Amino acid sequence: VDFSSSGEVESPNVAQ
Repeated sequence: VDFSSSGEVESPNVAQ
C-alpha cells in the first residue's frame, strides 16, 4: 500500500 501518494482505504493520509 502506497501511503505516500495513494489515498486508499488503508491510507493514513486524511489530508488527501
